[in-house]
Amino acid sequence: MRPSILIFLSCAFLLYWHFGVDFGGQRLLPTVKPFLYQVTNPPYEPLQSSASLQPDPEDRKEVKLQDDFMQWFRAEAEKIGRVNPDPSGTLSRLKQKASTLTHHQMMQLKRMALEHDSKGDERFLAVYLLGLADNKQAASHLRELALTKIPAVTNDRQHSDEVLLRAQAIESLVQKLSIEDSRRLLRDVLSQTSDPLLARHARYWLNRLG
Repeated sequence: MRPSILIFLSCAFLLYWHFGVDFGGQRLLPTVKPFLYQVTNPPYEPLQSSASLQPDPEDRKEVKLQDDFMQWFRAEAEKIGRVNPDPSGTLSRLKQKASTLTHHQMMQLKRMALEHDSKGDERFLAVYLLGLADNKQAASHLRELALTKIPAVTNDRQHSDEVLLRAQAIESLVQKLSIEDSRRLLRDVLSQTSDPLLARHARYWLNRLG
């Protein structure tokens, strides 16, 4: 038998073996031979180990600090308006807490102070604590609060609260800043606000500073 015929028959047998024919004469789906394939670039990323999915210890510590701080903060806010048998002790406690405020806690206080849908006592306490904190970051947050535009509100009580919050921020800053820096702040308030009550408060402090 010629070699060419042998090669042809061998190829025909391999094709028949690979694709196969059922008893009805219908062609079957190709049979995939596992050893014929070698995956070099898997289409998926390997699963991360359980250890790599664990939260960072520093992140857990920060979350715990924030949770503890908010529990303390809300408990203090609930005391506002009640009879205080020890005002000096309360002030000392708040000053101590203000001296230990972290970057994230001060950011959180600023956000709460600006959220006009939050409880009024919590907003006032947030501004008060920033006023007690003796550092540049707290002063920067107070300045932002003082210069933030008063939002549209539905009644006079809400408007009065917004003005008082900004007035509280201004007074805290005036006590911290030099006379010249305080004047600069008050002029900025007057140039940026369209609210007559807040403008009157800024002019009052300008007159006091001389």
